[in-house]
Amino acid sequence: TDGFDLEEKQSEDDEEPHSTSPYISWQREDVKNNITGAIYKARVDNSHPLAFGYSDTYFSLKRGNTAYALMDSGNVVYLEDSGDPLSGFAGSEARKNISNTLVFGVQKHGKGNIVYMVDDPLFRGFWQNGKLFFVNALFMVR
Repeated sequence: TDGFDLEEKQSEDDEEPHSTSPYISWQREDVKNNITGAIYKARVDNSHPLAFGYSDTYFSLKRGNTAYALMDSGNVVYLEDSGDPLSGFAGSEARKNISNTLVFGVQKHGKGNIVYMVDDPLFRGFWQNGKLFFVNALFMVR
């Protein structure tokens, strides 16, 4: 032996297909699933205490493709058919993934509530649009 522990090549039937696409193609395929920063117009149930002071729309800053399904009740802010962002970049597959998903929601638990904030309403202190949601989560949701 030559000191290397290489496995013997398997038969073609047992082998998984190898990608021979160039590296640049991998980058293009990977970016389809990413959101590097995009602003989406979301629907707001402004009858809920979490949404006190808001109209029926909210501009959400999406910094990733994290998405949670809508709940049976308590969907305060949500994305409908997301489509193209108003500003920023979102890959084609990521756009499909965030359609009809939760942005902010409230769920009763025991004697209190759980407040879900999928998108950061205070991102780096510059995203001013979400400050009131954060304050309402602390003081208005009971």
